[in-house]
Amino acid sequence: MRSRSSLPFRAAPLRVEDPPSHGTLLTTFLSSLSLDEKSGCAVLYGAAVRHFLHWLGLHRIAIRTIDDRAVRRFEKHRCRCHRYSAQQPVYKADIAARVRRFVRFLEDQGYVEVDDGIDDLPRHLADYSDAIDRLQLAEGPAQAYRSEAEHFVAWLRMARRQWIDIDDTIIDHYAAHDCRCPVWRKRGKLVATGTKRRRRCARHFVEFLRGRGAIPSVEPVADDDPHMSAYLAWLKQHRGATDETIRRYRTDIRRLMPMLGEPSQWDAAGLRSAFQRRSKETPGSASLLVTIMRSYIRFLVVRGECRPALLHAVPSVQRYRLSTLPRHVDPATIERIIAACPTDRPVEVRDRASFSCSPGSACGLPIFRTCVSTTSTGDPAT
Repeated sequence: MRSRSSLPFRAAPLRVEDPPSHGTLLTTFLSSLSLDEKSGCAVLYGAAVRHFLHWLGLHRIAIRTIDDRAVRRFEKHRCRCHRYSAQQPVYKADIAARVRRFVRFLEDQGYVEVDDGIDDLPRHLADYSDAIDRLQLAEGPAQAYRSEAEHFVAWLRMARRQWIDIDDTIIDHYAAHDCRCPVWRKRGKLVATGTKRRRRCARHFVEFLRGRGAIPSVEPVADDDPHMSAYLAWLKQHRGATDETIRRYRTDIRRLMPMLGEPSQWDAAGLRSAFQRRSKETPGSASLLVTIMRSYIRFLVVRGECRPALLHAVPSVQRYRLSTLPRHVDPATIERIIAACPTDRPVEVRDRASFSCSPGSACGLPIFRTCVSTTSTGDPAT
């Protein structure tokens, strides 16, 4: 897998012996980073880890009990440590990220117990990378899927989450978290598109793991609406829809129900009004909304819950490339365009000839031939 994080993502067995001294741990950690001892990065890592180890000693926190709660306490503490100065909030975030990298090192060495609840995670990540390659995505989106998969794995371990407990709530927490994860990531301000990308990529990776049986599948939550429950069961059993598809269909239909009411009371005007209101909220998903609404209406029609004529009440969404351009130009407009072209330079004569060759211009071909035979001085060639 194309990785920038250099993390093994493999839980090490817990060591029986006690951890070595703080100095030995620091030296071993800096050696694992493959950094020059005199480089600025090594100095920053060393300073952050020394401060953290000193703080652990003051609060009598054992190495084996370290978790992210301890790191958060360290990040927020009002520093009165001897020989260490208080840091500004903007620097505390970077220090905490380096400390979390050190905690990850302790986990990988077996000094801190970690149970992810999943076996052979590196192999799953490598297979996921191969699956992304088979999708033949562009380089940017493909790297985003791989990168967020690693990010999600690191965040789950840092948050001490079990893979078997993953649901939409946990994925939403991951999507909105303020990143201090021990991976190579940009820790700037998270914009709305970043949250959506995290959520989309995490769900894609989770569905991949569920599809190969690495983690158990989550059964859809039963709905209070009997029509919705029957429809979702039909999607799962007869249409073979994935959990992600069922989740998306359920979400959109739930948002439409308050505007529609009971299926027996539906009419064409109400369906169109609900569709227009919902499509304005998510204009980029209007075509998918049409598919979802028609699928649900068709299911209800077969069950006799609503009128068959309502199947044609949802309008189609047509999106044509360059649809804002006129389909044709009248001859008078063509002549005005040609007349507006200057002819002072050879390149301008060529441009005028190009317009003259457009359909509707009777003199296009002679002008084009004259342009082709024009010399660099603008005089016709003999």
